[in-house]
Amino acid sequence: MVPNSQLATAAFSNCSQPNEFWRDDFEIVLPYDVTYRQAERILLSAVAQVPASANAPRQPGNGRP
Repeated sequence: MVPNSQLATAAFSNCSQPNEFWRDDFEIVLPYDVTYRQAERILLSAVAQVPASANAPRQPGNGRP
């Protein structure tokens, strides 16, 4: 356990995942008339435009595209 005061004042690295891929949480808002299939195509197409993302494993932890 690390006290919040240490986290707020010190630099640290998370070395528990030794690969180059990581995930983050963010919100994407699409119009209500976009179906889930359209949304999936839109998002996968956008990710495929970023070379590093296109090479990332699709499922976390299994290392397979």
